[in-house]
Amino acid sequence: MDGSESGSASVVTADDVLAHFGVKGMRWGVRRSEKISSGPVEPTAKVSRSTGVMDTKKTRGGEGFDAHDDAKVTARSKQIAKKSGTQALSTKELQDLVGRMNLEQQYSKLTAGDGNAGLKFAQNLIASEAKSLMKGKKGPAVVAIGAALSAGKKPGKHRG
Repeated sequence: MDGSESGSASVVTADDVLAHFGVKGMRWGVRRSEKISSGPVEPTAKVSRSTGVMDTKKTRGGEGFDAHDDAKVTARSKQIAKKSGTQALSTKELQDLVGRMNLEQQYSKLTAGDGNAGLKFAQNLIASEAKSLMKGKKGPAVVAIGAALSAGKKPGKHRG
């Protein structure tokens, strides 16, 4: 009588123990949610320099919005200009590209000022205090900070 026929002992094979729960083609450190786009992706055409064959470049708008056709054309023109130079673009394509890029630059300059007010204030304050200290004087911020620190001290007790 061998051990494989006994009711209490069973033979466990590697096929019973090992199981693969991965996805074919999965890469370490890449989550599935990164591969799946949040919104629709519209491809735009680009030309491969070596083969001359049209390829696709993905562009996408934010928050689930599709990229506008103008943005797709701009992305295509940028790709062609980057790979083949501006000589590969027609005059109309180059004008459209430069116009779109200028508008994007103006927009970013207009919207960038909104979040920098605190930074500009802090930079101006530090610069004015540094000038005062270099002249051997205490600036208003240094005086205010010193007063706040001295007001927080308790008389007669040593903090150490």
